Amino acid sequence: MKSFFLSTAFFFLLTISAFSNNLQENDGSKSSVKSGASQFIRKEPYMIFTEEKDELQILWQLYQTSACTFEWGYDLSYSLGNETTTEYNNDHQHTYILTSLEPQTIYYYRMSVNGDTILGNFRSAPEDDQQSLKFIAYGDTRSYPTHHNDVAKQILTALEEDEEAQTFIAFSGDFVNNGNSENDWDEQFFSDNYPFIRQLMTKTPYLSSMGNHEGNGTLFAKYFPYPFYAGGDYYWSFDYGPVHFTIIDQFTPYTVGTTQYNWLVNDLANSDKTWKFILLHKPGWSAGGEHENNTTVQNVIQPLCLEYGVQFVIAGHNHYYACAVVESVIHITTGGGGAPLYTPNLNYPNIVQAVEAYHFCKIEINQNNLHFTAIDDNGQIIHEFDYADLVPPTTYDNAGCLMMSNVPVTNCTGTVAPAVTIKNFGGNTLTSVEINYQVNNEQVNVFNWTGSLPYKEKEVVNLPVVGCNVLDNNNLTVYTKNPNGNQDEDTSNDTISLSFIAANNVIPDVYLFLKMDNNPEEISWELKNSAGEVFSAGGNYSQPLAFIKDTFALSQNDCYTFAIYDEGGDGLADGGYFALRENNFNLIYENHEFTGFEESVQFSVNYAINSERFDTETFNIFINPFTGNVEMSFDLEKNASVKISIFNLLGKEIFKSPEQILEKGVHVRNIDARGFISGIYLIRLKINHELFTRKVALHF
Repeated sequence: MKSFFLSTAFFFLLTISAFSNNLQENDGSKSSVKSGASQFIRKEPYMIFTEEKDELQILWQLYQTSACTFEWGYDLSYSLGNETTTEYNNDHQHTYILTSLEPQTIYYYRMSVNGDTILGNFRSAPEDDQQSLKFIAYGDTRSYPTHHNDVAKQILTALEEDEEAQTFIAFSGDFVNNGNSENDWDEQFFSDNYPFIRQLMTKTPYLSSMGNHEGNGTLFAKYFPYPFYAGGDYYWSFDYGPVHFTIIDQFTPYTVGTTQYNWLVNDLANSDKTWKFILLHKPGWSAGGEHENNTTVQNVIQPLCLEYGVQFVIAGHNHYYACAVVESVIHITTGGGGAPLYTPNLNYPNIVQAVEAYHFCKIEINQNNLHFTAIDDNGQIIHEFDYADLVPPTTYDNAGCLMMSNVPVTNCTGTVAPAVTIKNFGGNTLTSVEINYQVNNEQVNVFNWTGSLPYKEKEVVNLPVVGCNVLDNNNLTVYTKNPNGNQDEDTSNDTISLSFIAANNVIPDVYLFLKMDNNPEEISWELKNSAGEVFSAGGNYSQPLAFIKDTFALSQNDCYTFAIYDEGGDGLADGGYFALRENNFNLIYENHEFTGFEESVQFSVNYAINSERFDTETFNIFINPFTGNVEMSFDLEKNASVKISIFNLLGKEIFKSPEQILEKGVHVRNIDARGFISGIYLIRLKINHELFTRKVALHF
């Protein structure tokens, strides 16, 4: 068996406390480092995958023979199991395989041996159809673990900032200087002297190709005993969400006609994943400096990449970062994990970037988009790109939508005027494209854009204002058609959509509560009426994390739009937020996760109904939403004067009944609403001097 299938994102966090008479358990959400080396634990727990996606294998090694206790569960009670582990092989190694893991579930475990206790947790696999993935790649950590420790520290920082990237590490080989030496494995990769390396191994499993410094591979297979190594060959593959990974063993023949080559062809031909990666050690296209380009990769692997749609080949061997683009395949050299650095030559063929630096790479996939970032051991970005920005176009007439803005999250105007960012994904310069936009299932509006947009360029297009019937929940869809008057060659990037809801009527005054982030100078806001006139505005703030309160004394019935802007494009970070509240402090809208450049929200003021009761008992609406005829009932405790009115969300009265005296008892009224448009309405019942209001929705 040479392949296995993972749709898994394992989050594995260990907290270690050694030689403590007052051992305290925490929730395992953060890793801490032992103070001093353990006299019992030689290699602290680390992880590998098995052939099954619902399993995880944990391994560790002791200095001497001893039984260990292993417990696990959904929480710190460890109620799912309790086992005693004993050695396997003949070198005090222990392992436990957790099986039948539920998808995307947090599991906790505790391993104990002679007073040393290790606590940990991990997140099990998601379902198979996951379309997004983030992971880390690097390699060549041999010889200088101090530098590796610096890189590991930056990886830990990246994982702390983005927990979704805490899945696994694609490692390009050369863990230690002498892979045949037990001492090198102890001192260079598993040593307690390098705490960030140890923490990293407790957080993420390593999936590795074999490097030349792994020697004969015996100890490599001993400490990373993947089931595929049983035959002595180190090539295998796995699926993980939207990605298929193929690991090449360059120390077993892989030229045309060999066993590994035939396996490789079959492996790639039978994968239908959106993204395909090959992981190996010696690069086909790199930047010189010490090792020349591997011609077998160029002549054997590259043609298979083109035939079967492999987008990335990740390698190491040369101790620097380099990126080469060969037709539609990107070749990455990530050999800056700690080994002595080489000086790259930017003049080598197909090189687009090369940097002499210790580093790691972060790969982020979201459906058809892939973002790649290389980060050095000081946390600085040394290269960043989207896959589509580097590879030659595979289509010629291909336009699409990237993002949409200028759409309030609540709406009371009954209009939309979205701003959409279009991008030319095709090789031909984009000179025209149809931009279609539609609210709910109403009429499709078409805007014919013309201009000159080269390959990979983008432009923000402000679409004309169109009216719409605002319902409780609404969907706005924008899509492109007919780039350059031709059929779009790739429709997967054409469409973008977002939702918005009907705005509420509010009771003035309206209060703004604004908590700044660490960049207050980037924040501004404004409040406009339906005519676009600015009622109030703010900005030019200087104090980080300051709290701002403002009051809007709104005296006119109208639909108002509040918009907040961030020049930096990262919204209100660092705990910043904004909220709007009514005079009675009822919440209008708040956002503690505002990201991007702007966000807007609308609300309406209607003094005719602000003091009324929104009553659900005095009278009933029999069908809500209604479709053309609204039937209501009300119960009078005594004879009374009654009047019925209907308002739209702008406060306009669109129906009223004659005021009349009715007798005590239950009364039923039918109102013909066939002349109304779909949307949200307020029905007001006046009984003598009391007013009662119900909100209803009309759907056709």
